[in-house]
Amino acid sequence: MFAVFLLGGGSRSDLASLPFLRGLAAMLIGYGLLSLGPGDWRSVRVPVLLLAGAALWMIVQLVPLPHDWWAALPRRDVIARLDAMLGYPDLSRPISFAPSMTWNSLLSLTVPVCALVLAGTLTFAELRDALKYVVGIALISVAAGVLQKMGGAGSPAYLYRITNVDSMVGLFANRNHSAAFLAAILVITAMFLRDELLKRKRQAMVVIGLGAAIALFVTIILTTGSRAGLLVGGIAFLTTHYMVWSAQRKQRGQTASKARGTRREPAALTIAKLAAPWVLLLFVAGLFLASNQMNSLSRLADLSVAADMRTQAGPVVLNMADRFWLWGSGFGSFRWVFLIFEPDAMLGVQYFNNAHNDWLELLITGGLPAVLLLVAGLVWTALQFRGHGGWRTLDRRGDVRLPIAVVLLIFAIASIVDYPLRVPSLQAFVAILLVLLAKFRVSTGSAE
Repeated sequence: MFAVFLLGGGSRSDLASLPFLRGLAAMLIGYGLLSLGPGDWRSVRVPVLLLAGAALWMIVQLVPLPHDWWAALPRRDVIARLDAMLGYPDLSRPISFAPSMTWNSLLSLTVPVCALVLAGTLTFAELRDALKYVVGIALISVAAGVLQKMGGAGSPAYLYRITNVDSMVGLFANRNHSAAFLAAILVITAMFLRDELLKRKRQAMVVIGLGAAIALFVTIILTTGSRAGLLVGGIAFLTTHYMVWSAQRKQRGQTASKARGTRREPAALTIAKLAAPWVLLLFVAGLFLASNQMNSLSRLADLSVAADMRTQAGPVVLNMADRFWLWGSGFGSFRWVFLIFEPDAMLGVQYFNNAHNDWLELLITGGLPAVLLLVAGLVWTALQFRGHGGWRTLDRRGDVRLPIAVVLLIFAIASIVDYPLRVPSLQAFVAILLVLLAKFRVSTGSAE
């Protein structure tokens, strides 16, 4: 996880660190497969097979087709005319408009597969404790973000050449990806705080440390300059507040039931405790709005939606989805295919590298087979939430299901306006959460 967050914080295909990261992942996949036991394999079997299905479909998209078959596919007429002008009227070409990028997409699967098989070798308790290291990585990312803000646009703390130089991106190249990760980690940190609050002998320093980390993550989300981060950060904050508050209430109820004559807490005090985090959040937000620094709230206020490039591209992306929904244009090919559809009004020095809606981009580049694989993955994930209390488990110590569900919701919502799960580190993070979800068992041993 340290390696993937250090080397894989960007979504571009030309990152100099990717060969090292993917080489390491490929070697560790071999180690993981040799270490998986029969019980371990059951917990990762479906996700691995689904990724194998995605890999197979990418390979199919790379196989050259007979010219007549290929020319009958949507929008291949443009390329066919160019071939004929150049004197090559009968070339065989694959489904993919950009075969090199489809190869890159195929190689990118090494990272999530590696995370799946390595996570599968751990027990539920070991894997859950491993998330504490990810919280530590998030704190390192925050520290890097502070150094970036202090150093300005030329700060050596920025890890990537193409990045948001005006924002605190931390270990990432994109502020939206950084904010989505911090929102997810906010929920995971709250889960650990909830479990500590529900212990019979809680450790005060652990409670204080986790509480401080939560406050820090909320503050940094407000300063990333990400509008999408503001939305998913709000979801994370609501979940965090409810999870911690319900744990405190449950613990007080258990303590009161053991002590005779314990007076009930006054209603005014209960309301004050509920309102305190919101008052603190509004105070912090007010401070940042009063400052001159770029942050999520000020960008939201200053945004002219009509001038937003993503809004202009929306109808174009929908048109592309309508053309390529069956077989796709080839994984990773969106940027080049968009040039065929790009209206004159959008021509400029900036290019549209992704659809900024990963759900639609998957349909455009992967077609119906990719969507069917996604649906199968979503069904498998949903089945992991069955039984043992259902959805009312936010205040149950050791229960990881609803915190993970909220994290997955955060990335699902972020993917409507961006592409966070194209980042290797976030792919590995989500893969670990899926394995943790599969390994979850409601028992004293696993809960502890």
